[in-house]
Amino acid sequence: HANVKVFHKAGAVPVLHRISKRCLLNENKGGSDEKHITDNVDMFNEKDLLCDSLAALRVMAIDNDIVQNMIALGILDTVHDSLGVVVARSSLQSSSSSSLPLSTATLGLVRNLCANDEVKTSICKSSLPSILHIMQNYLLVEKQEQEKREQNEGSFPNSKKGKGCATLQEHACGILAAMALRQPQNALAIIGGGSGQNGGDHDGGHALILQAMKTFPEKVTLQRQGCLALRNIASRLSESDKSRILEADAEHVLQHIAGRHPASSEEAYAALRDLGCNPVIYKLDEHGNTTKSTTQLFGTVQSSFRPVYE
Repeated sequence: HANVKVFHKAGAVPVLHRISKRCLLNENKGGSDEKHITDNVDMFNEKDLLCDSLAALRVMAIDNDIVQNMIALGILDTVHDSLGVVVARSSLQSSSSSSLPLSTATLGLVRNLCANDEVKTSICKSSLPSILHIMQNYLLVEKQEQEKREQNEGSFPNSKKGKGCATLQEHACGILAAMALRQPQNALAIIGGGSGQNGGDHDGGHALILQAMKTFPEKVTLQRQGCLALRNIASRLSESDKSRILEADAEHVLQHIAGRHPASSEEAYAALRDLGCNPVIYKLDEHGNTTKSTTQLFGTVQSSFRPVYE
């Protein structure tokens, strides 16, 4: 954080933003009338440069002052354009793999920007369909890749293949978790209940979150973000809307996939609780065996606490 503050003071954010804008113009084949940012910029692969500049902006977006600076420079338009490039490429099956670094870098930046309440609502209104489209596209790509691996090489549960796609899905779940936090209208839009905001050729956000959790059951950080997203969404929904999430197999995924990882079990419990389920909590003994927990949770039993000492 200290280094980021130094870079920000030195004016790194405007430079990084200009680089990303220029690269996006070239990606869109729109040309650029701007001066060369550096004499050596054409020596770089601009696709890699675009990904690196977006990734650098992501790690710079650590507090509200820096985010507001980015907003003033037009980062929301840049993010929207980058998402547009990714969505356009995703219609070409052969381009999905080559677009994965750009997709991941863009969603990573969006994830950090969504820490700001005003920004996340703006992005939800303008770019939610694109984010969900990207999620669904790469889930389909990963499914096809898994089928190929099983046919040609056999199933390798510990294979590193698909790792990049898992990171993309983690970023997407993190975005949806942030969007739904304290924002009922965003939660409704994510599941497809908004007033046309969630249009497009894709499934509801809750279904895509659960698909991502099923596709990468061992990616614990993804499981945690998925749980947080489902919990934040569910806490703002009516009972009828919560039933849509449960119908998408949420209880099984939260209980038996996310719930079995110590690092995501508490978030899984919170999501199940807010969905109206009665989750069973287990504990591990020193031998690795699971037993049903007998720990009493606050609020589940009548307390004998006396608020006034007599």
